[in-house]
Amino acid sequence: MPGRGLTLWNIPNNQSIRYGERDYGINLIWDSAADLGNVTIERSSGSNAIRFGDAVAIRIQSGGYVRYEERDYGINLVWSSQAIYEWEATGGVTGHAVPINRQVGLFNRTHGDHLVYGSRSWGINLMWWSDLDIFEDYPPLPIPQALRSRSGEPGQIELSGTASEIEVFHGGTDDELDWSIYIRLDAGQRRTLFQHLIQHATNAKEAHLITPLIFTPLTEDDLERVYCEWMVLDGWVNSLFDEKFFSADLTRTLALQKKAWDISAKAAQEQGLTGATVSATLDSLLCATNAYVLLQGAFVNDRAHHFRVEIHPLDALAYALDAQGRPLSATPDDPTRWPPTVVTWRVAAFTNSSFHRINGADYIKKDRTSTWYLPLPSSAHLPGFNTPVSASFPDFTNEARGRPGMNDLRQTPDEQYRDYGVREHSSAIETDPRDGVRKLRVTVTMQPASDFWGGMFLGEYTLRTRSQVIGTAAEQ
Repeated sequence: MPGRGLTLWNIPNNQSIRYGERDYGINLIWDSAADLGNVTIERSSGSNAIRFGDAVAIRIQSGGYVRYEERDYGINLVWSSQAIYEWEATGGVTGHAVPINRQVGLFNRTHGDHLVYGSRSWGINLMWWSDLDIFEDYPPLPIPQALRSRSGEPGQIELSGTASEIEVFHGGTDDELDWSIYIRLDAGQRRTLFQHLIQHATNAKEAHLITPLIFTPLTEDDLERVYCEWMVLDGWVNSLFDEKFFSADLTRTLALQKKAWDISAKAAQEQGLTGATVSATLDSLLCATNAYVLLQGAFVNDRAHHFRVEIHPLDALAYALDAQGRPLSATPDDPTRWPPTVVTWRVAAFTNSSFHRINGADYIKKDRTSTWYLPLPSSAHLPGFNTPVSASFPDFTNEARGRPGMNDLRQTPDEQYRDYGVREHSSAIETDPRDGVRKLRVTVTMQPASDFWGGMFLGEYTLRTRSQVIGTAAEQ
């Protein structure tokens, strides 16, 4: 409850946090007592229970309110005499009350990251989650509040823009086959993302190596396009010094006019020692129609390139189709072009093949959930109309089956398979907790990568607005 004394007990070190003077960093220390009652959680208004997703202030007895601010030593936290509503509890359903005696996360909206236990040389042993040394070459990046995924997963972003390029890369000496889709970010998102990264992301102020001793910072132009990268296979040929990887069926997912398998086979043929990139831009209706595409997944820095942002591995993508099944370039906030009565949302989710080198990253060693809130046809919000949902789940084709010389392939009972590595999925028309508007909620939970193939999910959700008075669809 707001203002009621409680104790913040840290699970990794089995201690509570309290005020205590120290030589370096914010005056916080650990205490073995589990009943301090020295912390209050406050909300700007209302007396009901604190809920997951509420913006709250945290006050610690004898110290004051804890807020984000850069400092020379220790974690970037300082005291404030005024309540700063920049924290929230995570780990439960947004809008549901946060229960006592339950493990939760503490997320700081200003910095865009979770506060966690972590050993440091100066100050109390607290760190930001993305600064932990558990991610190998793909550490997460802090995310601005407006671009956080609604899934509740740490480090997960949701971005949107116009599809501009699709390509597949086959590694030479690297054992990987990567599909990438690039989108041109909405101008507002690009600006928001740039301003946040330049202020909060490690190495963003030294993003470009000019000489061994000279760096220049990230620029907004660096974020004009962003991309995701994922690896899903149906077949693999293991020959000496020349592994060849063949794509799982992404043909429908990426609206390709050629088979995804054939495009990957071309990349495999051209791989050489350094690898080969084959463009599928001209083969995809997404790019041909300038489709409006939404991407969601772990937002990371490819540290092998010093500072290069990407969504990797992609958890999900979504885009809308018109009544004729063509990808839409219109955005839902365009009343003149967004369909009034019929929209189909195509939603796909993946986990990477265990071949991929990102599989050392800690955040993909667990189930990962993607949650979308997708706009309805425009007339769905008018009085007297309802919008039933019709869901279908197209099959994937396993092109590897029956291929001569294929010494390993995805184990499916026949040439068609519905999904792979999916823990669960659901959909319903619900209110988006971010803006209070009714939308199609789609949630997909994928299992961690456990084999060479990678998880696959594809769903298509048709929304057809009907008049409740006459019981028929309105004219398109």
